Amino acid sequence: MVSVLFVCLGNICRSPTAEGVFRHLVEHEGLADHFTIDSAGTAAYHVGSPPDSRAQAEAKRRGIDISGLRARQARHLDFTQFDYILAMDQENHRNLITAICWPFAHRIMKIGCICFWTSPRTRTAATCPTPITTAVSMRFLT
Repeated sequence: MVSVLFVCLGNICRSPTAEGVFRHLVEHEGLADHFTIDSAGTAAYHVGSPPDSRAQAEAKRRGIDISGLRARQARHLDFTQFDYILAMDQENHRNLITAICWPFAHRIMKIGCICFWTSPRTRTAATCPTPITTAVSMRFLT
């Protein structure tokens, strides 16, 4: 079983959207039984809240339901439970390493390092934009 955790600041826009999209892709490929997928925030601003309504609307337009997800804060236990921890931007990456769990720094990646936000010309990681707007989510979800 492969476990993946997506992390942003508040866990109401980017990381729950990434969780929903990844879960959708895994299910579409018939691999749901092989993955554990979750999302969290580096801060506790929105613990227990559903994803932002704009994120929900854009996901729903593409057949992905993220309305049942609830925000939570990343915790130390996540670093022993998840194989892959994907931070949505440099600040999230830094916060995960310094504030939450620096001994596991080698296991945390910025999502820009592995996805289409990496510029093909410069090979530099870009930040996943927030909040989810139509323009951003169109890029993210298509």
